[in-house]
Amino acid sequence: MRKLGVILILIMLLFCIGCRRHCYRFPANLNYFPYSKNQKLKFVNSLQNIQTFNIYDKENSKSYFSEMYSKGFCKAYSNCSINSTQNVFNIRCSIQIVECVEVILMCDVQNTMHSDYFAMPLLQGSNTICNYDEITTHLADTISIENESNTIIRKIVIIKGKGLVSYTTADGEEWELIE
Repeated sequence: MRKLGVILILIMLLFCIGCRRHCYRFPANLNYFPYSKNQKLKFVNSLQNIQTFNIYDKENSKSYFSEMYSKGFCKAYSNCSINSTQNVFNIRCSIQIVECVEVILMCDVQNTMHSDYFAMPLLQGSNTICNYDEITTHLADTISIENESNTIIRKIVIIKGKGLVSYTTADGEEWELIE
């Protein structure tokens, strides 16, 4: 009888070990936000005005284990928060790899009065998404995302390895990164 109890416990342990799945880290080669915390970014417009931003936060997800039957998704992400030093507006962007289903870029722009939102699927429904280190071969180097109805920023351009390189305000003023 004691042997049967030990065997049942071993079977339950083996079953529970199989109930966890490995969720991968955000791939290092998918570097659309190549920043470090407190880094300064400067942008210039056609009138030679300069706006300075500070990288407030930058985080790439690490690998972790998730319960196989939980309602949560495996998600790898790269988050970046950019704050204006002149209190013009703040930008929070995230690239997320959700399960093996899609890669999506989301940006939220806020000032004291309004909030704008951008979202754009970069890659959907491909088995190649499951190999996170190969995703970069399926994505464009330049991401241009636009929302004409936004009240602060209507267009953002992000380049892999450089980050945010330009933005266009709602009134049509273009700002370019000073490198």
